[in-house]
Amino acid sequence: MESLAQQLAAFFAVTAAGGAGGLLFDLYRFLRREVPRWGGLVDGLFWLVAGPTMLLLITLANWASLRFYLVVALGLGFFLYAQLLSPLVTWVLLEGSRLFGLGVRGLTSVGLAAARWPATRLARRATVRPARGWRRAPLLWQTGWVGRGRR
Repeated sequence: MESLAQQLAAFFAVTAAGGAGGLLFDLYRFLRREVPRWGGLVDGLFWLVAGPTMLLLITLANWASLRFYLVVALGLGFFLYAQLLSPLVTWVLLEGSRLFGLGVRGLTSVGLAAARWPATRLARRATVRPARGWRRAPLLWQTGWVGRGRR
């Protein structure tokens, strides 16, 4: 029989594991939102990561002896994470993604401008300017020769 101190330690450890499961779930929701095309792959990766992680954390907390109070602790940890930390973590993930996108967009525009600059300088010098006094001949339809039927 385990002592009360060991049971409390296992309870708090599994509560923390429930919070870690909540964090994994937030990462999963974020990836599903950002990359909807890869939904099936993200689902599989979530279960490949979340299952062994929860099993490892429960094993470390109580040598995998699953008792009812540990199931309650797991649910309590997930609930506390969802109520207290999930809005902050979701906001950080979304803002981080937005800032990362802005940074990539900015670096791309700087890189394209740096690559475009020599080409535009050469193109400006290579343009042929018409001589002075030269005037473009009017198009035929502007002079009235085309488009009118016989009168």
